Amino acid sequence: MTWFAFHGYNNGKAIDIAGSQEKEAVVLGFHGYGTQILAEQHPNSVAGFPNPLALAQVPFVNSIIADYNQAVKQGSQPGGPNANILNPTTALKAGVTGLAHDIPGVGSIDDLVNAFKNNFEHVILRLGEILVGVILLYVGIKAMATPAGQQAGTRATKSTAKSIVSVAKKVVK
Repeated sequence: MTWFAFHGYNNGKAIDIAGSQEKEAVVLGFHGYGTQILAEQHPNSVAGFPNPLALAQVPFVNSIIADYNQAVKQGSQPGGPNANILNPTTALKAGVTGLAHDIPGVGSIDDLVNAFKNNFEHVILRLGEILVGVILLYVGIKAMATPAGQQAGTRATKSTAKSIVSVAKKVVK
């Protein structure tokens, strides 16, 4: 994780980014620092128009600052409750933070569980419909794969039955 500050952005406050975002910042020409204080003392200049670099730098800086501020609200950045991701308890908590908000119409995981419990009959009905649909698809595909005029699964049976009958006739004679 590396601290970046951008002159004229985020009220001069540095942001801590990592992973692909950090690499993208470096590719776009920004320099990161090991501490927040150093980054704020040496903010990066962001190209302005008509400089062609502005086409890539300005949207990146705006989106990365918005992403960082959202992560701080969720508590997943340094100093937040989910910052120590190596602790299994914190990792689990960070994994489900904001999860329910990603599902439209669901306020929390408890609401989702309660909705499932209250509509159990409907859930079973939908699962049954899915199962019937899968069976119908299988039967349809099997019917399309079987040659015309021949029933599925009888090809091997007919040839085996003919050989048994011919052997039986020879034994009887």
